[in-house]
Amino acid sequence: GVGSRARKALAKFRDLVEQLRVVARQSPVEELLDQVYRSTGLWERLESEGTFESQGRLENLAELRNSTGPYNELSPPAGLVQFLFQFGCSYHQPRNLGSQLFDLFFASK
Repeated sequence: GVGSRARKALAKFRDLVEQLRVVARQSPVEELLDQVYRSTGLWERLESEGTFESQGRLENLAELRNSTGPYNELSPPAGLVQFLFQFGCSYHQPRNLGSQLFDLFFASK
């Protein structure tokens, strides 16, 4: 079976996904990305690494966030859906990141 440490980690991950689902359905794309960066500790971890590579990743994350501008004006979750489609992440294309994210945030439980 699954040990208690693994169960706790899975429960924490499940809670994070549920929290992000709520944000995805109710907030602009920019706020969703901010929440992802904060909740996962991704931004802080990359900042603390202080390497050339981590700096490049931070710049990429900032660029991704900045690219959400036009989609933040749309009512949630339409902004996120359009943002995913804009970047070639059609829900109808199997096994791509966009469709996986779409399922993660919008598929029924």
